[in-house]
Amino acid sequence: MELAVCIPLLTVILLLLVQVGIVAIDQVAVTQAAREGARAAAVDPAPGAAVAAARKATGLDPARLAIESGRWPGGEAMVTVKARYRSQVIFPLTGAVLLQPDLVATASMRVEN
Repeated sequence: MELAVCIPLLTVILLLLVQVGIVAIDQVAVTQAAREGARAAAVDPAPGAAVAAARKATGLDPARLAIESGRWPGGEAMVTVKARYRSQVIFPLTGAVLLQPDLVATASMRVEN
């Protein structure tokens, strides 16, 4: 193949790989936010404790991060935190392939007394 055909194709593949790496980093951050929110909710009964801890735990854009938390009494009281984040596509060329993925993570912990 000619170099004029190969370079644009390799550039698009490289940009796609970088974008996938960014989405993977965001997924790890969303998981960390859910865990931190669950830890905070397990020790602090205040309604906003989980949300505040989850938002503070990562450098994610708060406008695209949604946190839900809830406590369920029973044999062992558990708290569950669900974090949702809409990852941003940085490179317009890769946006047609990845769109804007919704990343979700859930963490549960036993309530501390």
